[in-house]
Amino acid sequence: MPSKRSITGPYAARWAKSRELLELSRLAIHEGRFLEALQALDTAHNLGRDSVALHAATHLRYVRFALRDSHYRRAVGHIFWAMSSPLMVPLNRRKRTAVIGTWPPPAEKLAR
Repeated sequence: MPSKRSITGPYAARWAKSRELLELSRLAIHEGRFLEALQALDTAHNLGRDSVALHAATHLRYVRFALRDSHYRRAVGHIFWAMSSPLMVPLNRRKRTAVIGTWPPPAEKLAR
């Protein structure tokens, strides 16, 4: 029997994949593979758009890329979106998940 706090349903698979891609992005950054890290982060953001925590985490990770490229205005924008996630994500969650429906897992390009 799942606990009250466990996540079930159509969200669980997308959110698990998003968390996995966030970790792959982190590892790719540490190895200096920035293009692959950004691609994984983009996919993680798209899969986690209906989760407050994942949406905020991906935008905070985008801040790292913006600062690395000296795009300070973009970095501030990502901080804004991370901070507004608790307000904006629930407003758009139903609409987004209705459009997303079933999703095919992304191609596994980032192998360890």
